[in-house]
Amino acid sequence: MIKEQIETTVCTISYKSEIMYIEFKKDSIVELFHINEIIEERCAIQHEKKVLTIVDIRNLWQANVAAREKAASPAMTDHNIALAILSDSLPTRILGNFYMKFNKPNVPTKMFDSEAEALEWLNTFK
Repeated sequence: MIKEQIETTVCTISYKSEIMYIEFKKDSIVELFHINEIIEERCAIQHEKKVLTIVDIRNLWQANVAAREKAASPAMTDHNIALAILSDSLPTRILGNFYMKFNKPNVPTKMFDSEAEALEWLNTFK
């Protein structure tokens, strides 16, 4: 892993302590082309290696259907060992639950209120 942090239009992607962090920016409205951008940038960091991933959706405002479908597709999830989603409000919990229930990512995926809990769960996959 060479780059420590990359900014995209809607998020910051970083890799530290063997964990990939994808943190959405305040009031992000995510569309399909944003997910494609995230996939491209995270691949540049990961170099084909699967990683444990935290996606922080606490600032996310909206993600359209095509974006959620692509985010749950093998193009995105095949880069993960397991995926922890950080959420702290009813709207982001609804988005996260909708993603897990209807888009069904093909890797272990769980939602958390705190980063500490997410890291504890992800570390069980090491």
